[in-house]
Amino acid sequence: MSRAELLKCALPPPQAPDCPLTPESFVLAVNAVILLAAYFWVYPRFAGADLHRLSRNDLAANLCALVVVGYSFYGTDTVFTLLSLPLGWFGYTVITFLMMELPFFFWYARRYGLFKTSGSDDER
Repeated sequence: MSRAELLKCALPPPQAPDCPLTPESFVLAVNAVILLAAYFWVYPRFAGADLHRLSRNDLAANLCALVVVGYSFYGTDTVFTLLSLPLGWFGYTVITFLMMELPFFFWYARRYGLFKTSGSDDER
């Protein structure tokens, strides 16, 4: 798919009728791009091993996905299907973002030791 075809998909559906992506695959692509940027560039630089910073940055990443998808699908009657369950754009974006994020989070938590406890609590 060329860059021009991808840019057509960024427009709201009435303006992009010839988009080669289904609405579901568009949302998954947006989520994937945001998660890859977040876990490999943003979080290591701005959150590190701080769980509170990570949660704030993660909320911002999820909001970015909602803004991009909302710009494309807000006000349309597009129905998204997840495991044969009909959802709106908001629910589909949030659920798929969280499902896609879990493997990244577990990898990140292991790499940065987010849940390691100090040795003093174990010695009691």
